[in-house]
Amino acid sequence: MSSIVAPCTNYTCNHVVGSPNLASGEIEYTAYGYWLNNASVYAFLALFCLSWVIHVLQTTYYRKIWTFFTLGMGCGLEAVGWGGRLWSIKTTYWQPAVGGFWDETGSGFIMQIVCLIIAPTFFSAANYIFLGNLVRETGGRYTSITSSSISWIFTFADFICLVIQGIGGGITGTSDDWETFNHGIKIMAIGVVVQLAVTAIFIVLFAEFAWRYKNNRPATRQRDLLFWAKWLRCWGRRREPAAVTNWEEEKEDEAQRAEPSRRLMWISQAVLAFATILIIIRSVYRAIELLSLNHENKSSSIYYDQPAFIALDAAMMCILVFTYNVVHPGLVNGRPLF
Repeated sequence: MSSIVAPCTNYTCNHVVGSPNLASGEIEYTAYGYWLNNASVYAFLALFCLSWVIHVLQTTYYRKIWTFFTLGMGCGLEAVGWGGRLWSIKTTYWQPAVGGFWDETGSGFIMQIVCLIIAPTFFSAANYIFLGNLVRETGGRYTSITSSSISWIFTFADFICLVIQGIGGGITGTSDDWETFNHGIKIMAIGVVVQLAVTAIFIVLFAEFAWRYKNNRPATRQRDLLFWAKWLRCWGRRREPAAVTNWEEEKEDEAQRAEPSRRLMWISQAVLAFATILIIIRSVYRAIELLSLNHENKSSSIYYDQPAFIALDAAMMCILVFTYNVVHPGLVNGRPLF
């Protein structure tokens, strides 16, 4: 965002670096509303870069390409976002005009706010696909809808959330005033709220799978939400795919596979539940943060609370990516190179 700075005169200049503004009596920061903590910026940038490298290696080793386009991409965006915060640190300087305030180019700020809001969308997609994998690897019997429906429908919904947040990010990144900037922020907040709603539905299906698997209560009938796609593929054939399947008759390739050990399944479910909780905590915080943004009264908005951001966003997502490094989805049905 561009800003107009009044010429410096003897009455408006303040050359005492970091001192309170002559007009407001307060220290005037940049768009962050606080002075960035250098240690946290360097630490999280290094951690997300490290996790990204590990995810790339694990994707290659287990030959699970979808983990790169979800966990890997999310890690990459987190690293870029923290790189934006580092850019802000390197380009921030003391502007003596208009009573004195901290100023910076603004590019790093826009980069970090867009990337750090969008990145967890990819982690949600990883959760959705991972649950579909778990359902399929247990024979596909423990949910009311098919494993492919879980993976594709929820990933598509996640993509819609990504588009909404991307539109908001585009408006924010090209804004020339605070009003337009706030408009973009609110659109991004809507994307986060929609993502929370999708996650809530996902939790219901995940809970059903966990309960049925624990009690060995297979679903006798399943609904295939993608039956219309199969119908299109079967166009002109005698038998049309049904929207409801009977597990006594259905024969899937997955049923011929050796089912993963129950211990590994329980660990995978625990990791999936833990990752979902982390995303919910972060998304609730982000939604409140973005919706409460108020440039006129900074004390009323958690948007300007750096410790809250570090604890409820950065730390949550950092724990998530390293959790998936420790228990990678490739352990369930990957094809190790050696």
